[in-house]
Amino acid sequence: MEKPIVIFGASGAGRKISEVIDKLNKEIEFFVDNDSNKWNTLFCGKVVKSPQSLLLHDYTIVMGSTHVEEIENQLEEMGLINNLVYGDCFKLEYIIKSIKEFQAMPVGINSAVSPEVIIDISTGPPMCGVWTWSFQQAEMLYKRNHKVAFFYSNDRDNIPKNVAAHTYIFDFPEKGYIETIMDMARIVIDNLPCTVIINFQGEMMYAAIAAKILYPNDINIISIIHNDDRDVCYKNKLIAEYIDKIVAVSIDIKNKMIMDYGISCEKLFYKETPIFYNKKFIKQYNINASQPIVIGYAARLEIYQKRADLLIPFINILDENKCNYQLLIAGDGTFHKKLEEYVNGRKDNSVRLLGRIERENMEEFWEKCDIFISLSEFEGSSISLLEAMSKGVVPVVTEVSGTNEFIINGENGFVYPIGNIESIGKRIIKLDNNRSALIKLGDCAKKVVRMKCNPDDYINFIEQLL
Repeated sequence: MEKPIVIFGASGAGRKISEVIDKLNKEIEFFVDNDSNKWNTLFCGKVVKSPQSLLLHDYTIVMGSTHVEEIENQLEEMGLINNLVYGDCFKLEYIIKSIKEFQAMPVGINSAVSPEVIIDISTGPPMCGVWTWSFQQAEMLYKRNHKVAFFYSNDRDNIPKNVAAHTYIFDFPEKGYIETIMDMARIVIDNLPCTVIINFQGEMMYAAIAAKILYPNDINIISIIHNDDRDVCYKNKLIAEYIDKIVAVSIDIKNKMIMDYGISCEKLFYKETPIFYNKKFIKQYNINASQPIVIGYAARLEIYQKRADLLIPFINILDENKCNYQLLIAGDGTFHKKLEEYVNGRKDNSVRLLGRIERENMEEFWEKCDIFISLSEFEGSSISLLEAMSKGVVPVVTEVSGTNEFIINGENGFVYPIGNIESIGKRIIKLDNNRSALIKLGDCAKKVVRMKCNPDDYINFIEQLL
């Protein structure tokens, strides 16, 4: 007899997996959530309970949250880790069991569009690094005479005009989770044969898998692993047999997928992210100690992954040590309001909140900066980092995926353990007191990125995968 099913997570991810489990005609007992405000309320027609309720019976606990590692650790402490099942197992089961519904869809009828490549940007935060990467690929593929389309469900104004001018955009209104997968699969099957590039391992991934099961010779699926988050890595392991190629954006991620997740070397690929830069630009540093040293931070202002909450204690470290600095913060997100309140309460203008800067203006942003900082807990291969280094900006960052491929500690930047803002702050204070060191460090940073991140080499690499 199967164990009763409980979903851990009463939010968007939990709603999606609930819909899938319902479609599989399986009963959900209740939800659990760490937010006590949700306890004893209804979510998707089921009561939400405290995680302690899991100790009262032998349940199958389904991951229904993006906070995967936190919940794994919690269940480990409760002695329930062996009861955990990941929601994507049910999603894949649904696709396989419902394949006849997809089989009824007509094949290759959309000859008016017929893209060679469909790139998925249907989910994820607008204008994140994944979008930047996707727009770069579309532009480079177009210049090589490839016809490209996007899967897209956000404001079209977010797509750069030069990209939108020569790419077809498949967009669709928001619907239920299963209905969205069906709509996406219909579009893919309409446009076979083609290559589908998966960026977010969400609805589009399962739509492409449905097409792959039905028409294995007509679709080439490339899954891009943009960061080393455990949930992303697990999903790629789960669906590996249906994917033609998996591209890791850093050598760290490639090695992790081989060593920790057992992915075949023949299926895994890696190439340094392409970076475009102005070859004529000559970097001028703020060497004069009477002028503030300029620190640049460009990222989503979120606690999750980016750790934007550490910016305030980081700033306090600089202030306490009387550092002569100006911190430019480019980005937007849920932590923006908190930062804005903090900045407005300061008595000086050494911290400036610039909001989201359009992609075409980021080059000018980095040209103003002496130092790049990142406080992230995990990354893939940070495009902001590489763009800054290509301008000669000196990186002082946390040790996440990709940093050690480009930063030689003490030679072209500095890398510190995750969460160690004290050391990051003290390093910047040392650079403030020794401004001339920026010249050699920045020159080495620039040379490494310009040597490794050649756009022509990268598009040759992508073309070989198509």
